[in-house]
Amino acid sequence: PDLVKIGDRCAVDCAAIIAHLNTRGNFELAGIVVESHATLRTRSRIQMGVHMEAGSMLLEKSLAMTGEIIESDSVWQGAPAAKLFSYQPNATILP
Repeated sequence: PDLVKIGDRCAVDCAAIIAHLNTRGNFELAGIVVESHATLRTRSRIQMGVHMEAGSMLLEKSLAMTGEIIESDSVWQGAPAAKLFSYQPNATILP
């Protein structure tokens, strides 16, 4: 519980929040932060060290890799996840 911080009014829909990594016997732990109004859609996954800023969204079957920062008011998709859209003024959309 000390490794995962989830803010107010978040939506976690059948998603995986994984705060550990075990590679060839090397076990690591790192905290995860999901700020207020963030959304994890069905079968999305976030790994250790991920920081989802306020209002961000990770779409279905997407994977936020270790240490990734999911920017506020943006939508991310893919494995590994990449920014698809941002609600911020003057934001660019990926092709």
